Amino acid sequence: MKALSESQQRSFRSTVYVIEEKLRDMEATVTYAKANQQPGELLTLEYDLNEDEFQSFQNTAAEIRKVLRDIVKTYGLEGESVSLKHLLTTKASFIWEDVTGAPFDRLKGHGEIDESLRKRYENLFKQLEILTDKLI
Repeated sequence: MKALSESQQRSFRSTVYVIEEKLRDMEATVTYAKANQQPGELLTLEYDLNEDEFQSFQNTAAEIRKVLRDIVKTYGLEGESVSLKHLLTTKASFIWEDVTGAPFDRLKGHGEIDESLRKRYENLFKQLEILTDKLI
């Protein structure tokens, strides 16, 4: 078999990386939902998998991981270590962008605004910004 070029290998590696990352997120979400049945602030994850569905998910995730290992081995893709601190900082940066990108005046695009709500809104979002900065 002809080897992949460096550019092809980078592209292939990126695809495998994204698949692995999304699978990890799915697994973490299932684990979180199963362990935390309390309502969230705005979003409540309803753990509605029966035992057969849970086992099927676990088995399929394991099969996907096996195929990913085979791809890595077959095409000689090199793995990497990612710092948890770096990953958390990156994700916190996305939250920060959402928080700072939500000024009160943006609500004007959705109709007339009651200005008496401005101060509380801005204080709450300032709190979120300060707390998010701590994560970064």
